[in-house]
Formats: sequence, C-alpha cells, structure tokens
Amino acid sequence: MRVPVASAAGLLLALLTASGAARAADVQVRARLEPQRIGVEDVVQLTIEVQGGALDDLGLQPDFELENLQVAGGQVRSSQLSAVNGRVSRVESIQLPLRPLEVGTGRVHAIEVEVGGEVFTPDDLEVEIVEGSVAPPARTRRDPWGDPFPDIFAPLEREVPAAEPKLFLRAEAYPRDPYVGQQVTYTLYLFSQSDVSSVHPESLPDFRGFWVQEVDDPQPREPDIVEVDGEKYARVPLLRRMLFPLHAGEISIDPVRIQVSVSPRRLGFGRIQRGIDVWRTTNPSSFEVRALPEAPAGFQGAVGQLKVAAELHPAEVAVGEAATFTVTLSGVGHLQGLPAPSAPVLDGVRGFPPQQESDERVVGNHVQARKSWSWVLLPDRPGEWTIPPTRIPYFDPDEEEFRWATAAAQDLTATQAENEPVAPASPATDTSPPASGGQAPPEAGATSPAWTAPATRIATVALLACGVGLLALLLWRRRAAPGRASAARLRQALQEARHAGDTRRAAAGIEEALRRLLETRWQIGPGTASTRWPDLLGARGMATETATAVGRLGDDLHYLRYAPQLADADELLQDVLRRGRKLSRALE
Repeated sequence: MRVPVASAAGLLLALLTASGAARAADVQVRARLEPQRIGVEDVVQLTIEVQGGALDDLGLQPDFELENLQVAGGQVRSSQLSAVNGRVSRVESIQLPLRPLEVGTGRVHAIEVEVGGEVFTPDDLEVEIVEGSVAPPARTRRDPWGDPFPDIFAPLEREVPAAEPKLFLRAEAYPRDPYVGQQVTYTLYLFSQSDVSSVHPESLPDFRGFWVQEVDDPQPREPDIVEVDGEKYARVPLLRRMLFPLHAGEISIDPVRIQVSVSPRRLGFGRIQRGIDVWRTTNPSSFEVRALPEAPAGFQGAVGQLKVAAELHPAEVAVGEAATFTVTLSGVGHLQGLPAPSAPVLDGVRGFPPQQESDERVVGNHVQARKSWSWVLLPDRPGEWTIPPTRIPYFDPDEEEFRWATAAAQDLTATQAENEPVAPASPATDTSPPASGGQAPPEAGATSPAWTAPATRIATVALLACGVGLLALLLWRRRAAPGRASAARLRQALQEARHAGDTRRAAAGIEEALRRLLETRWQIGPGTASTRWPDLLGARGMATETATAVGRLGDDLHYLRYAPQLADADELLQDVLRRGRKLSRALE
C-alpha cells in the first residue's frame, strides 16, 4: 500500500525568507518509528523530519509504502525556526500514527522525501509487533510526604512555573521621510534576556507602496548585546528588507505579531523552570514620502549616488563591420525600470535597439545597482564621427539635489573595406543630340502632349492616390501584426496562469507578455516602470481610462511577484486575470 503525504507550505520560513529551492548540501532528512516494540493493540508514531539552514525553503514532500501497518489518524505537520546563541536553523516535520495489522514485523519502506526538487531516500524502518499491549503505564507523582531519605541522597527535579520572559520585538526603518525612489532599510529585531527555541510569525507586512529588495544573510550571526532602558538584551535580526517608495504621500507598514517559544531553564537545587510560549507585536511604521523637486529635462527616475561610463569597441572599423557602444550606470540606488538613455544618432551610421543588462546586490546596508545598455552601430560609408558625451540626470537624496552623471565623448572611424572597388565618378550630363533617327528632346518650357490631356492627368492622380492608400494600408498592417501576435501571447499567458500552482511564476509570465505587447504595439521600452505607463500610453493616443487601467494592472502584477506575503494572492490573481483579458483587446 502506497501512502502519499500531501505537501503544505510551512508557515514559519515561508513568511520569513524568500522563496527558492533548498540546497541539497545544507539539508538533513531523518525518519524514525517510535517505539521500536509495540503490541498489536498499540499505535506506533512515524516521524519524518527535514532540517536545513534558516534561508532554505524546505518544502517537505514525503511518500512511502506500509507493510503490516495502516494509518491510524491524521498527520501533524510542524515547522519551526530555532535561534539560539546566534545559530539559526529551520526544521519541518510530519508525524503520522500507524496501527499494526497482526503480530509480526511492521515495515515502512520505499521512503522518498522531495525537498526543493531534490529527492532523499532514508533507510527503511521496522517495528516489532507482539500480542496484547506493551504501552508503558502512566507516570504517578511521588508522594511528597513519603520517605524523605531518597530525596536527601538523590534530589528529585521539580518543575517551577515559568515567569514572564523579558523579550520584545522592534521594527526599525530609516529614513522616516524618504524621497520617492530613495532606499529605506527595514529590519525586524528580537530583543531577549531568555533562551529562545523558536519564533512563529502570525503574519508579515506586504510592503505595499514599495519596490522590495529581499536581503539574504547566508551565515547566522552572533546576537548583538545592547542596552535598553538600563538593561542588557541580546538582539537578533529576524528579517531585513530594502524598500524603495513608489509614490509620494503617507505609506504605512503593518505591525508584525509573532509567537516566541522560550526554552526551559535550570534554576539549580533540582528545579527546572518550564518553557513558555508568548506573543509579541512590533510597533507600526509609517513614512511621509517626499516628492522629488522639479526635475531637469531628460530625468527618467534615477535616484541615488550614481556614475556613468561609456565605451566604444572597437573605435575603428571597416565599412560593413559593427562597433558596440555601451553605456553603464552604476552606484548606490535602485535602477529597476529605468529606460535607456537617448540612442546615438550619426549620419551614415545605422543603429539598432539596445540590449539591456542589470544587476542588484546588497552590500552592507545599501543596494548596489548596475545597469547597462549596448547599441550596435554599423557605418554605411567611410568617415569619422563623434558620439556626444553621455549625460544622465539623477537625484541625490543625501544632497537633496539633482546631479548629472557624465561620460566622455567617443570617436568612431570607418575605413574603406579591403578589396572593395571604389565607385566611379558620375559622368557629366550628356547634352549631345540623339542618334540618327531619334527624336530631339523638347525645348525648355515646352509641355509634353501626354500631360496636356485632362483625362490623362486625372488617371495619373487616381493611380497615385491608390498607391499612397495601399502603402498606408501595408504600413498599418505591418505595425499591427506584431501587436496582434503579442496580444495573442498575452492571452495565452493569462490562460496558463489559471491553472498554475505558483502565483509568483504566473504573475511573472503575464507581466513579461504584457511588457512585450507594450513594446511591439505601443513602443514602450521593456524596462519602463509600470508607474510611467499611463502617461506614455496617453501620449501615444490611448484613452486615459484605458491607460490608467493598464498601469494599475502592471502595479498589481509587480505586487504578486515580489510581495513577501501573499495571503490574498488567489483573489487578486483572479481579478488580474479578468482585467488582463479585457485589456488585451484594447492593447492589440
């Protein structure tokens, strides 16, 4: 008999960490049956446990086969985070009661545990089954008024009720009055004077109104010892996020409620203070996001401390060969959605749309970003050209002013290709009379008889009008065809998302198809932030209501992709699918 055990997302680290596959090298899988000997009337407990680093998404998915055993009840699934002395680990486990069928040997075999796409196979398990019941008798409390001598020579440990532990949560975020696009660092800390065995968050904020950059600390850190109100506490960071406000105005981050399990503690003289579970809630955080000052011409939304570099390689080519012009913007800041700078325009040189690359990583307490655009330039003739200096405006929130990142001009030279014949000079106009028997050309000012007839002129004008109309139709169809194809791909992505089990992946597929449609049909750059879509679409002739709906759809797709908590994901995804199907026709 094969018994599949359904997978359920663990509450603890699904909330505390980014989603991702577990690393096999960091995972330990254990399976056990307890006790090893039971009666045919007893029950044995099957436990399958997976332990990994705190940053691993374990995703426990076991199945197995039973022999001379059957399931006796529902499974109990647990997930916990341990943070003791700065060492953080995560454990997920499944417990399942099994009942024997007859006297003999019970076996659990063919055990397979899937963790993040990797399959582990623990050893087979056996339990001895005998007649009747061998369950141990219930413990009886010792009579405190009995013989005192055993207590003198062998003190008995006694449990002492747990006192209220000194621990609290604090959410720290700075700065409190950021500009739009400026980095806000959010950290959730646990302050404690007790040994903590695990923390279980009830919920985490969704960070709406921010672009979220997740921060992973692969190595657990020793807790900091800090003083609060004259008392020393161990401070452990539980969660850190880099946030970038998307709009001006007041934005709030909801408080966090977490269950904290305090470990038992030995008090001496045979006394043990029992463990206790307590709930703690963080303080709410609110920000008054400031709008940027009036921006200079060409500002596209870059905020931070940035610099730009320009490179032309090679600087000298033969006609028909290509050179690559690359502009790289880098520094402390957030560059997602930043459009490409103006493309170089050189007479006699063909340019092609840029290829984009971007990278963001957290260094210390700042996001280091890098984004580059590369244009392919193809000279049509020999010559020399100068690509003007590259100048990109950005806003420096520390100095509270706009600045210009500037790169030097670049010189391009094209030479005549080897073994390519030089075109002969154009011959002078032949003014000699025609060969014998030919007609002489009409004298200056003379009118050809064919153009003098009204019917001929009308027919010629009609033919020209038909040609212009046909050309316009062809150009329209050429422009509309990619839009129809992209709209079909968007509808396909919407259809596939209806049956997708991964909300983030479904949202990513829809957003990619939507950006492709906006690029091919409406000439909206693929890296343009969704907050700028309504203005750009309106400038290209789209109705204001439709353009606003498209921008709102892009915002919701971004939220579905990057929000740390997706409690309302199913409802929002269905709404996105409905609006997406409706808008796909308007965007076509």
